[in-house]
Amino acid sequence: MPFQIQGDAEIIRITLSGQLTEAEISEVGRELIRLEATYPTTPNRLTDLTGVEKGELPFAAIHERAKRNRERVYTNKFKSAIVAPKTLDYGLTRIYQTLGEHPQVDLQIFKTRDEAEGWLAAKR
Repeated sequence: MPFQIQGDAEIIRITLSGQLTEAEISEVGRELIRLEATYPTTPNRLTDLTGVEKGELPFAAIHERAKRNRERVYTNKFKSAIVAPKTLDYGLTRIYQTLGEHPQVDLQIFKTRDEAEGWLAAKR
């Protein structure tokens, strides 16, 4: 499976790699929800797309994922950093960011993991 999810009460780290399909992205979403439910509050997130070689995500799939996330109710506000160093990944992530705006989620996109980590470490 081309993803890893590790987390604790402070941050959930999602690392995606290889060639992703719509089904795999859905599996990541299900696993993320399961892991979040084990914590009393919703942790910040770091999603790293650096290792993604090719994605097969049509606009409809991005729109549906954003819609589902937009409809969720979280236990608290949190930060979500996405590392998207490649132009195509960055553009698709911007679409997702725009479509999935949520009052409880401060989602930002970064070109490097260091930038994302620094932003997550800063006070809200």
